[in-house]
Order: sequence, then C-alpha cells, then structure tokens
Amino acid sequence: MGQHRGCNSDPSVFLPDADYSRPIKKSGIIAFTEFGLMRPEFFEATVPGIVGSILSLPDLKRGPGPSGKLTRFFEKKNGTLGPQYISMKGAAGPWSDSLLVEYKTQASAV
Repeated sequence: MGQHRGCNSDPSVFLPDADYSRPIKKSGIIAFTEFGLMRPEFFEATVPGIVGSILSLPDLKRGPGPSGKLTRFFEKKNGTLGPQYISMKGAAGPWSDSLLVEYKTQASAV
C-alpha cells in the first residue's frame, strides 16, 4: 500500500509555487471559497458541459410516477410569484433537490 502523507507536495506533480499553507480543516473542496469546486469560475466552466451531457442522453425522460415530478408550490416574495420546491428534508427552497430520469443505454463498440 502506498503512502499518502505529503503526496500533495510532490514537486514533480504540482507546480513549484503551489500554496500549501491552506489549513486542512478550512473550506473543503465543495466549498464556495477560492479553493472549492463551487467557486464561480470553475462552476461556470464545468456545469454547462455536465448538464449538456446529461440532457443529450438518448430517449431522456422523467422517471415513472411521483419520482419524476418536482414537488413544488408557488409563493409570493417581494411582489413576485415564484416556485418553491420541497427538499428531501421537508424544507422549502428555490431549487429542487433531485429529479429521477431515465434514458436508454447504448452498446459500446469494443
């Protein structure tokens, strides 16, 4: 089994001017900070490709029954009527937690 201690400081893999001073416990990789995957530059550069790949799947459609429907209601906020979605924890918010979809798989040529 390989040793992982110090693997992020290997100069043959990482740039010589990389900043290793960020505390391990501070803002994880999924954070909205400059180090997280959710920072605007990274999010805007990757999400269109990911969503495009999903939406281009063959015969993409909503899942069967209630699993393929978004649980929502409309609420007036600041004079504007807008949708609110029920999360899996039962809380209301502006975004849906998930939507189950189906698609046909394609056989890969080997």
